[in-house]
Amino acid sequence: MRKHLSLLLIALVLPLFTWAQEKLSVSDFYCNEKGMEAMLAETQKLDPNGQKCAIIKVVSTPPLKGLAFDTGQLQVMGVVEKTAETWVYVQKGIKKIQIQHPQLGITEYQIPMSIKAGRTYTMKLTGDMVQTLTFNDSKSQELVMNVSPSDAEVIINGTVETAQYGVVRKRLSFGTHRYIVRAKDYYEQQGTITINDPKMPQELSINLKSKFGWLRFDNYYAMTDAKLYIDFKYYSGITDEAIRIGSGRHAIRIVKPLYETYEEEVDITDNDTTAVSPELVGNYGTASLTASSPETEIWIDNELRGKGKVDVDLGVGRHEVMCRRKSHRCVTQEITISKDNMLTANLLAPEPIYGSIDIKSSEQARFTIDDGDRSDPTSEFRSDKVLIGAHKVEVQKKGFKTETLYIDVEEGKTVEKSVNMLAIATVTFDSNPQGADFYINGERMSATPYTTDLKSGESYRIGFLAPGYYPWNGTRSFNKDEVFNKNLAKKFYQKNRYYFDLGYQVGAFNAPYAAMGFYASGFNGEFGVKYGLKKSDVMYFIPNDNSGNDYEEKRVQPLCFEGKIGYGIVLGHEKFVNRLLLTPQVGVSYTSVLSDKKDVSSDSKVVTYALSGVAALRLQFAICRGVAISVTPSYSYPIKKGILYEQMEKLSDDIKGWSTGMNFSASLNFYF
Repeated sequence: MRKHLSLLLIALVLPLFTWAQEKLSVSDFYCNEKGMEAMLAETQKLDPNGQKCAIIKVVSTPPLKGLAFDTGQLQVMGVVEKTAETWVYVQKGIKKIQIQHPQLGITEYQIPMSIKAGRTYTMKLTGDMVQTLTFNDSKSQELVMNVSPSDAEVIINGTVETAQYGVVRKRLSFGTHRYIVRAKDYYEQQGTITINDPKMPQELSINLKSKFGWLRFDNYYAMTDAKLYIDFKYYSGITDEAIRIGSGRHAIRIVKPLYETYEEEVDITDNDTTAVSPELVGNYGTASLTASSPETEIWIDNELRGKGKVDVDLGVGRHEVMCRRKSHRCVTQEITISKDNMLTANLLAPEPIYGSIDIKSSEQARFTIDDGDRSDPTSEFRSDKVLIGAHKVEVQKKGFKTETLYIDVEEGKTVEKSVNMLAIATVTFDSNPQGADFYINGERMSATPYTTDLKSGESYRIGFLAPGYYPWNGTRSFNKDEVFNKNLAKKFYQKNRYYFDLGYQVGAFNAPYAAMGFYASGFNGEFGVKYGLKKSDVMYFIPNDNSGNDYEEKRVQPLCFEGKIGYGIVLGHEKFVNRLLLTPQVGVSYTSVLSDKKDVSSDSKVVTYALSGVAALRLQFAICRGVAISVTPSYSYPIKKGILYEQMEKLSDDIKGWSTGMNFSASLNFYF
């Protein structure tokens, strides 16, 4: 019978293989631009010409093994089978490739692109062969189990499987399989499942039945500080939230300070809440305990309850009371508390522990221990009753620096120290304006006002620095207490600024003028305009036209354009002189002589001109920041004159002064 079945199975399978041979084909072929295997030394191969081979990666689902390849005259240089693909090393320029499989037969593929050396290509094989292989592998399938709770333990055929978020996935062969699902506080579930579907995963959902309930305390508000024990093991404190407990009978115990221990048995049923309201019975009395001093700590049963005096409720019975105080020996005593009664007691005083100190001073000074009372002036201070431990001793004398000693006194021992007192002056440093940065010996101390102690007779480098003011530096020594106050000189002129001038000039050339200029790190540039208000006497000009007139009467007046450069110098940083700015200047001026009548031939009022050099000394006094008064003596000397100008200045000294001579100007200056 078995022989006949085997022959029947072979007869059914062979047609499937024959059908698959006709369907083997290439579904895709492309160049893998990111593939570097053909270039890497560990994976590359060279063809007979010494050039790098190209690699064709042959992939299929499922991966096919035992493939053979033929590329014709340009032979295949190597075939390497990988886990999920096959690498074929070919020479550049191949046009087609033949693929052969022992069962699936032969297919030939025309390559759709030019194969280049050192490049990586991908060839995908596909066709009905996939269905053929899947059909032959259909003796297994995936089982998907959804379990609740999600942390349940799953056992399949005796093997524990790991669930991820309540899901177990496992591939099983066709047949019947046994499973067990279990979890704490849940009923275990067992069963079998048959795997026989080759197309779809088998799914199974298991929801375990709860084997627990809840315990709730209705009077939880009365259980403050209580501890809950379940089945003689500590569980937690008691709150308004219900507690999950496994089903069955459980022993509960409640322990609360000052109350008798409460015990009870409760029955917990599946998915049900059991409510209880334990009535605790008080078992305490009250104690009012007073220590010998407010600094003494009162400890009861190794727990600190307060200092000086405490009123506490204590459980019935005996309690140990300890009094502690720094630098004292602790004392312990026992008290007994009766139910519902008050005990009043004065506690034993801790015993002080002493050592000694002996301090010598270079001056008659006063000594203070831990901010206590000052001693009388003495050069040697001794005390034989100093509590053990750390202490601060201050040695003070007027006119000397206070010395602070930190000492540690031990029982029965004497601490000896010597102090050299340093003569000092207490100096308060202030400035106008206040808030200036204050420096001593180049180190910033604080903003003014600032008070410090300095060694008498020693020289110190003092400095003040404030925005908008000139810094002040000097050297001083101090022999007594004093206030050192410094008025800082205000900076009226910034390094970089613009300005406008409105003024009047007198001298050889009387005229109002306006100017604008700038300062850049001291460098000065200025441009101004002067307009002579006074006209000349009547002058007679021969007309340059065909009017037939013998002469023409005209009066003229000057219009001067002036440009100067210079360098500004603040005369000092002290008061008053910090307002003065001196600026030597040189430049040129162009004076245009204007007529009161237009020239007929040129339709212009300009009669002639003069070009002059200018030397000036500008002195500026700041009234406040942004406003100043300027006075400027200057001298103009001619460089070039028009012919008519030379003729005119011979007739009028005023006209000559427009380009030559000494002038003096005053102006109001606005700068920013």
